[in-house]
Amino acid sequence: MPSPFSVLMTISALCIAPITFAQQYYNVHLEVLGYSKKSKRFYVLRSPVHSQSTAVLYYYDLKRAEYYFSKSDNSIAQADDPAVFEQQLTALKKELEPLIPVDTKKIKLNILQQDETKRESDFPTLYSTQFVLNTEKFQTQPQYLVHYTPDIRLQQAYVLPKRKGILATFSSLTYPFDEGFQREESVILLPALSK
Repeated sequence: MPSPFSVLMTISALCIAPITFAQQYYNVHLEVLGYSKKSKRFYVLRSPVHSQSTAVLYYYDLKRAEYYFSKSDNSIAQADDPAVFEQQLTALKKELEPLIPVDTKKIKLNILQQDETKRESDFPTLYSTQFVLNTEKFQTQPQYLVHYTPDIRLQQAYVLPKRKGILATFSSLTYPFDEGFQREESVILLPALSK
């Protein structure tokens, strides 16, 4: 006779499975929207992760000492009413100034450590990577990433107002479902300390 725990796990699996397989996953892209002189913030829009999620608006606040951390902007309606979200997003874009792009070839991606974990045949190899991005004048803090191929690709880069740093984005295979899905993420390169 099955234990109460195994029965509970079976019921949970049956309940969760239809929801999981109903989701359609997407490649996640970032749109760098621009800088607001009024709020001293620059905004990034993340596309939906899957069919049951929504776009998310992030900002970096240059008024804060630790401006290299992003925050989700909850002041703009998102999941509850997509039409209102689009309306407010359009209004926000009108007050933003574009950031100056940087050639990503000028940014170096330095792998500090990369560990490979081989799992059972039904699961892809897992990579854990520590890396930094840097130019002659700017550098990120060490970044930690878990992904499913060894590749990390630079996608976009922009100079921050008053040359306080560089906003860069990179992508990696972080969703192993089906053929795999890329996720783009952002990071700030800060002025490098003089040696």
